[in-house]
Amino acid sequence: MTHVHVRPADVAKIGGVTEKHVRRMINRTKGAEPEKCPFWFGTKLQSEQVDGNLMVVFATLPQHIREALLLKDQLEIPGLQA
Repeated sequence: MTHVHVRPADVAKIGGVTEKHVRRMINRTKGAEPEKCPFWFGTKLQSEQVDGNLMVVFATLPQHIREALLLKDQLEIPGLQA
């Protein structure tokens, strides 16, 4: 099974936060800032390098962020109007 990846910038836009915040949450799951909680909305974000770019594994995103990304993609399908 292959993972679907999402750019931190896309996660930030949907989540209403900055890309820096998303990257910080990714780094916390890797052990940075050990005094801070590594969970974001109850989940630990996982990331992978894809073609030299840091990408978030879609399945590890909080449920409401996943749903918003799916809705956004559906609304961008040609011929589909909301």
